Amino acid sequence: SEDARLAVALGADYLGFIFAPSPRQVAPETAEAILRSLEKEHPGWLSGVARVGVFVNADRGFITGTALKAGLTMLQLHGDEDPEGCTGFGLPVIKALHVRDRSIFQLVAGYPTPYILLEPHVPGKHGGTGVQADWKLAAELVRTFPDKRFFLAGGLGPANVRAAIAAVQPYAVDASSALESRPGIKDRQKMKEFSESVSNR
Repeated sequence: SEDARLAVALGADYLGFIFAPSPRQVAPETAEAILRSLEKEHPGWLSGVARVGVFVNADRGFITGTALKAGLTMLQLHGDEDPEGCTGFGLPVIKALHVRDRSIFQLVAGYPTPYILLEPHVPGKHGGTGVQADWKLAAELVRTFPDKRFFLAGGLGPANVRAAIAAVQPYAVDASSALESRPGIKDRQKMKEFSESVSNR
């Protein structure tokens, strides 16, 4: 909860909760307790912050149940979900797609979700790799699909996020592993430096 509290205090627009196997995985009950605690301490504090649940090839029932229990306001689908599998949840969906080559253009065009998260292709990994995405290709996607809101992920930290924003012009940036002291443990100083880099770009 300390990480979530600091992220909100630093001006984060999105709080991500990972409900998939990962060093960062949390239980639905944990996410619920964190968000309830923040709202109790600071009523209205979360009104402008999206609460995003990250799922990888999860059962639809688990996704909807978790969203209801934890009070999520957005979903991020990070697995092999097809376009149809990204609809019908009643919440905005961010579909994560791996930037490997120019086939990404056809993939983006095929998904109905207005939000697309772009991250690098790392065989056998669904995210959290710390590897940098292809910024040139990502920038071309942003220009090609002006109706989509692109999130850029992949190895973004205090040292490179400003350059990434300038190069790609994404709707938002997504950072996790590069802000950690070790897997699953956020580094408060890195979080502060990242926030400063984003706000001072």
